[in-house]
Amino acid sequence: MSPERTPAVGFVIEADPGKCRACRKCELACIASHNDMTMKEAVKNRKLFTPRVQVVKTDSVKMPVQCHQCRHAPCARVCPTKALVQVDGVVRMRVQYCAACKLCMMACPYGAISLSFIGLPEEDEGGRELRRRVAVRCDLCADWRAREGKAQSACVEACPLHALVMVPLPEDEDAGGAGCAAFAPGGTGSGEGCAAFAPGGTGSGVGGGAGA
Repeated sequence: MSPERTPAVGFVIEADPGKCRACRKCELACIASHNDMTMKEAVKNRKLFTPRVQVVKTDSVKMPVQCHQCRHAPCARVCPTKALVQVDGVVRMRVQYCAACKLCMMACPYGAISLSFIGLPEEDEGGRELRRRVAVRCDLCADWRAREGKAQSACVEACPLHALVMVPLPEDEDAGGAGCAAFAPGGTGSGEGCAAFAPGGTGSGVGGGAGA
């Protein structure tokens, strides 16, 4: 099975904090790929968009954080409008149903969900800005990869130090999603410490989206 043949199913992005230098090129590549921009345009519009990969930088660790495709994903289970659903173990986002209630952000143990705008700002006849905010999370750049014929997601392709890699989910996890702590450094699969790698995470495993 290759990424080219299965662009959005059965894969997850792993991060190596030992290689990350917090250059944030992954964040810019994420913005560019999801908004049909060049990297230069992404830099120019950086403040208008929230990347779906967030680089955490502390005194002791530098690490990109994104969706981990949790087993029995709490974001999908808590979503009141079913904008987030888990199908065959893969979490999918249906933006047309998103009410921007932020429940998924509070439920995500990694702080990997944020609110962002769809499209560049527009104005109505009265000069009021028209932009819709929805919850966004890593989708492995499925649309961009299909459009551009790419094998890897934009963040993986952009990382100069290869700190990110897109890998297949283990076969025994494929039907149920990855375990919460399975991809955290030192993770035991028990779910403990999931929020430690979330932006603003406390290590409690809840409310990880607070700092996203």
